[in-house]
Amino acid sequence: MQRLFVLIILAILLATVVLFSPNNTAISVADTGTQNNEGVWIRNPANGHYYMLTEQMPWAEAEAWAQEWGGHLVTLRNWEEELWIKDTFGRDEYFWIGFNDIEEEGNWVWSSGEPAVYTNWEEGEPNNCGGWGLPSPCYPEDTALMNWAPPESAYGPGRFGDHWNDAASGLLKGVVEIVPDYILTISSTAGGSVIIPGEGEFPYRDGAVVDLVAEAAEGYCFVNWTGSVTTIANANDASTTITMNGNYSIVASFEPIPEYNLTISSTAGGSVTTPGEGDFTYEEGTVVDLEAEPDEVHGFVYWTGDVNTISDVNAASTTITMNDDYSIMANFSIYAGPCFIATAAYGTPAASQIQVLRDFRDQYLLTNPAGEALTNFYYQVSPPIADFITDHPSLKPIVRVGLMPIVVMVSIVFDILP
Repeated sequence: MQRLFVLIILAILLATVVLFSPNNTAISVADTGTQNNEGVWIRNPANGHYYMLTEQMPWAEAEAWAQEWGGHLVTLRNWEEELWIKDTFGRDEYFWIGFNDIEEEGNWVWSSGEPAVYTNWEEGEPNNCGGWGLPSPCYPEDTALMNWAPPESAYGPGRFGDHWNDAASGLLKGVVEIVPDYILTISSTAGGSVIIPGEGEFPYRDGAVVDLVAEAAEGYCFVNWTGSVTTIANANDASTTITMNGNYSIVASFEPIPEYNLTISSTAGGSVTTPGEGDFTYEEGTVVDLEAEPDEVHGFVYWTGDVNTISDVNAASTTITMNDDYSIMANFSIYAGPCFIATAAYGTPAASQIQVLRDFRDQYLLTNPAGEALTNFYYQVSPPIADFITDHPSLKPIVRVGLMPIVVMVSIVFDILP
């Protein structure tokens, strides 16, 4: 029994060595060397095909990724082509190639469907699962890699060389090959860049729909795409697509974001605390917070000046959107009650009749001592009367009728229009 137990342990250890030996499936990141031209399309002048290295991934994922581009893992047709791959992408790591016998064991074919006119197996390869007659379990080796050399010893680490080996799985970079129908050339002006798919030359098959994303640098904005823009979905959108029906050259255009000046001031009785008073510079489209604060004996009235883009001109706390040079003023008056007779009668402080009375107050009453005294008296007696009107809505139309002659007279005599 003890001898059987020892044999079982030895069999398990031996199977583990096979599964993770360099001549079998589990090729780890540590087995690969330095990165060389990963993620960059490079044209082989000998055949006009384009090639790129994927990130490290299993063979099936690398082939699927290649097919998304309209290609396959590389088909090697002769030693000269393989040598160009080595010189371009490196010799010091293993790369997936398109050769496989996934469909039929022992029938090695290229994923591109091209006939196998050239092979470069290491001596004794492909040997499927090590080829040493070791016991199961082991994994069928149905995919091929390049830059292989035989192990230094039966179970030693692999060396990089000039031949192929069969493998089952592992994370390796794959060499993608595209025989392009068309080339898309992408560039950009100063102030930004194209981040998807990048800048340079990119090969595509006929009809491919290519995502385009341009990104502006700080202080710049995207303007449009120029060049061969006929099949661009939206030439004015930084994120769009282009359909490849020919050889195209496009440029992402950027320009500095316009800057505008905001001049802020206030009347007596308060100040603008946010962003302050004076001159301020903002980029186009900036939404600027405004905060006006009255002193102890005044109240905020409204903003005046270039107020078209102020969110609420009657609110002390509001915003302004910078689409041009603007000059604005925060206006304060000496009243500070929550509700007054006219407001209670008309039901809203925004009524045009109330605006007439405000203009009369600010332009005439508050400019002389008698008018200022009258205004102060009104603010003292008005709140309780306004509360009584609010509590008795039937009085509102009566008060409005009483105020009407005053509003009409002020409008006519002082030329103040509602």
